[in-house]
Amino acid sequence: MKKLQFNKPFAIIAALLIVLCTSFIKSQITFASFSNKAYDVYTNGYHDDGLSIKNDSMKKVSYAKNLVSIASKYLKDDNPSILVLNQAINSFDENRSISEEAHASTLLDGAFNELIAALNNQELTQKDSDYVLSFKADYDGRNDMIKRDKYHEYVLSLMNETTNFPASFLYQFSHNKLEVFDGGIE
Repeated sequence: MKKLQFNKPFAIIAALLIVLCTSFIKSQITFASFSNKAYDVYTNGYHDDGLSIKNDSMKKVSYAKNLVSIASKYLKDDNPSILVLNQAINSFDENRSISEEAHASTLLDGAFNELIAALNNQELTQKDSDYVLSFKADYDGRNDMIKRDKYHEYVLSLMNETTNFPASFLYQFSHNKLEVFDGGIE
């Protein structure tokens, strides 16, 4: 019986390729897991309790809709401030990435404050004035909650895990990127 002959350089190269491919595949699975976990925290909260940036953002949209309702009593429907805020509100109806929602949140903040400023120049009833003040306080409170959300710490801790070699090198080739939410943070 003839013994199989192995080419030692070929065996070393094959072993290295197997290790590199396995490392690459494992890293992609890990980065996808990081991304999915971060998105879950963004949408459901750190403790999966619904206290999340996504829910806070949707509350901001609700306050903005209420503000438009009050504003439509005093301003024409084609008022630029109303139109811009309605566009910002409608942008949240689309399913977006975290960074796109952060951008939409920033646009919503600007439009919301612009409409508040426009209403400050109007003669509002006491009741409507109280509503506007309440919407503004609640809206600003949601921005404060977003700023303090544990999502930010969580994403930064995951990002720190991708800074050392070889993770930093392999992360460059991943299509699963961690996203920082910076919308609504003044």
